[in-house]
Amino acid sequence: LNAILTHVGEEPIEKIISMESEYPLTAEHIGQKYGRLDVRVRARSGRLFDIEVQIEKDYMNERSFFYGGRLATDEFQIGTTYDNMPPVRVINIVDFYIREDHSHIVEPVIMVYDNDRNEKATDVFKMYHIQMPAFRKEYKTLEAVKDDTFLTWLYMLDEGYKNKGEMETLAGMTEGLLNFAKQYN
Repeated sequence: LNAILTHVGEEPIEKIISMESEYPLTAEHIGQKYGRLDVRVRARSGRLFDIEVQIEKDYMNERSFFYGGRLATDEFQIGTTYDNMPPVRVINIVDFYIREDHSHIVEPVIMVYDNDRNEKATDVFKMYHIQMPAFRKEYKTLEAVKDDTFLTWLYMLDEGYKNKGEMETLAGMTEGLLNFAKQYN
């Protein structure tokens, strides 16, 4: 997660307070939409993260806004003012292009004012789509990614499990990858 955040220019997480997989977004009344976050993370700083891995393109932006919005409102306590709204980041690792004309590995989605200056409206909510086809197109070998922690993680997620020798090399590249390899054998 810190490799992603650093790559997109966000502050890394100092300490994770909680991390839950398959976190349910429960409906509050009959007929209300519910969902399930792949991974929900709460950082000590108050930031909230939804990390999704998706292979289906259907309504990806809309689904991400829904998940992120519910994540924020679930944490918004009675009596809290809007200036204390928890920052939410939705990070999607997707196996498709969000749009055919968006070919970067990371496609950020932020709220901007609709004017000729494209000024940010808020930093409270941001989405990042990590497009694996764009990664695969540009980085085909371990050698090509080895000097960048973010790209190394993407390579490990995409290719590392296919080749035991490469996985062992990947595991030794950073402490995080080594811990991951030990945990998941």
